[in-house]
Amino acid sequence: VKDHQQYQDMYQDCQDWLNASREKVELCADTSGDKMSLQNKLERLKESAEKVGDGEKKLKATKDLCEKTSKNSSQRGREVLRRDIDHLQSEWEDYLARIQQTEEDLQTALVTWGDFESKFSVCSSWLKDMEQQVKNYELKSSLQEKQTQVEKFKKQREEILSHQPEIDRFTDDAQNLMHTSSDARLSTQVSQLTNRYRGLLSQVKDLISKWEKYVQDHQGYDNRLKEFNAWIKQAEGKLDICQQSAGDQETMEERRTMIQMLMAEKDHGLQRLNATIEAGEKLYPDTAAGGREKVRQELRTAKDDWERLFTGLSDTQRKVDSFLMQWSSYADGQDQLLKWMVDTESALRSDVDLKNTLQEKRLQLQNLRPVLSDISSHQRLVDSVIEKAQGVLHSTSNPEVAAFITDINSRYEDLCQNAKATIQQCEHNVHDHQ
Repeated sequence: VKDHQQYQDMYQDCQDWLNASREKVELCADTSGDKMSLQNKLERLKESAEKVGDGEKKLKATKDLCEKTSKNSSQRGREVLRRDIDHLQSEWEDYLARIQQTEEDLQTALVTWGDFESKFSVCSSWLKDMEQQVKNYELKSSLQEKQTQVEKFKKQREEILSHQPEIDRFTDDAQNLMHTSSDARLSTQVSQLTNRYRGLLSQVKDLISKWEKYVQDHQGYDNRLKEFNAWIKQAEGKLDICQQSAGDQETMEERRTMIQMLMAEKDHGLQRLNATIEAGEKLYPDTAAGGREKVRQELRTAKDDWERLFTGLSDTQRKVDSFLMQWSSYADGQDQLLKWMVDTESALRSDVDLKNTLQEKRLQLQNLRPVLSDISSHQRLVDSVIEKAQGVLHSTSNPEVAAFITDINSRYEDLCQNAKATIQQCEHNVHDHQ
């Protein structure tokens, strides 16, 4: 009876210990919660595992008392004792298996948390680096530099997009972890990281659009400046032609027509200049200091070229108009002088025959004296035409004008001498006849 009582007491003690230990293990079996909670559960589980030896001693003591009691029990009593011990042994093995399974579950959960934290750290570090790269830019000076910056942003966009699968996998893993974890911070961390990724992608796309506009504006300015410079160069070439000395009226008329055509293009050229200035000034807010100064200098040069062109055109137009007026006056005087000379020379030659009577000789002399007077009175006309011819010759290298000056002087002197000689001869004839 004493042995049986000791057995029952030990059995109950072992059963109570096993129940209490199993409850502690069950408290550790829940794998929800954060990493710290899981680590605490694993520590408590290890404490339970360390006390397995105590349970083994109680189980062995119970088995020993059972065996001792069996020797003093009937067959039916021994079967009851055996079933009790078998049941206790089964619960013991279940308990050990539960410890092992719980430890594996906790380790698996901790590995999952470790993977999440590692992936979160990698993604967060990559995002931080890319955010810094995307922000790390400065305004550029030239079109080429702006185009290079656009290509850099596009490469960054491609790199960001290439990490999309990695971000998606991280999000999926985090979703799976959230199903088994009640940590509210987990959802917050995932949302913050995915929002950062979407924000980064949106930012680089906006930068590409903005910088492509910078490139488009700068390209437009370069094109307008190139067109204006080509137009001004062509106009200056025509002006250079108009400023060269000319030898005749026809050439000057052609140049006046060319100048008038250039003047007619003034409004068109001004529109080109204003469009270039507007396109250049539009670049100032989005261009580095060196580039802004270069654009300012180019615009100043364009304005100076414009002013110089039309100042030169106005001056040349006045010179050409003055030359043509001078030439017209010279040509009119030349025609008048030559016609008078031809008429006068003809008049001298028309009455040079010898006369028979004194009356005829006196009449001949009377007719010739007004001719000489007319010749003398035309000295001013001759001088005026020669002066105009010399003025034309000063503006041109026409050899015909130079030859005219020489010829007209000689011809006029010959005319004067011939008239005087003819009159003297007539006077002698009258005197002799008298």
